[in-house]
Parts: sequence; C-alpha cells; structure tokens
Amino acid sequence: MTQDPHFLYIVAAYALGFVVIGAMILSILIDYASLKRALARFPQRANDPERPAQ
Repeated sequence: MTQDPHFLYIVAAYALGFVVIGAMILSILIDYASLKRALARFPQRANDPERPAQ
C-alpha cells in the first residue's frame, strides 16, 4: 500500500480535508459562543410588565 506512487497525495488530501473541516467546526463553535454572549447582554423581556401585549 505505501508503495503506491499516489499514496502521499491521498494522505495529504485526507489530512487537508480533516484540517479544513476541523477549522470550519472550530469557527462555528467560536461564532456560537460569541452570539451566545451577545444575546446574554439583552434583558429578558418575556415577563416584562412594561412591554405591551402583541
């Protein structure tokens, strides 16, 4: 198997794929945490008596 002339290309392609997918997952998790922090700054208005009913 390691004597295949394209073995290193295949390994590099899989490695690059794992790196790209891992980076995408990491960026999604970072964005999720950022949005969660931003939403936490807003006051809870579900039971706000001053809020008019819609």
